[in-house]
Amino acid sequence: FLHLDGAVEYSSVLLLNRSVKGNDILVSPNPARDHVNLVFNKTKAGTVNLQLIDVSGKIILEKSAMLSIGNQTVQMNGLDKIASGTYMIRINDGGIITIKKIMINR
Repeated sequence: FLHLDGAVEYSSVLLLNRSVKGNDILVSPNPARDHVNLVFNKTKAGTVNLQLIDVSGKIILEKSAMLSIGNQTVQMNGLDKIASGTYMIRINDGGIITIKKIMINR
């Protein structure tokens, strides 16, 4: 902060924890341009299947990843080849299906 008398005061540095708990899934950046990261907690090692779906229900992009237990990040690339708009990401984690909304902006 800069005070009226010219003195400078600094704020504390904070550490942000991007880990997730339970069934939460963090999608960032959202809106996205060329890629999106999905961060989630795996309770069991195994394959996660991701599908990017448009508003008509058409699958635009698919990705599978074999992941271990714990907080994991999966990146979906290639969004720069997709038209701007609203999409859904369908995450299938061993039969547990989660849908997240994402915006793609140019």
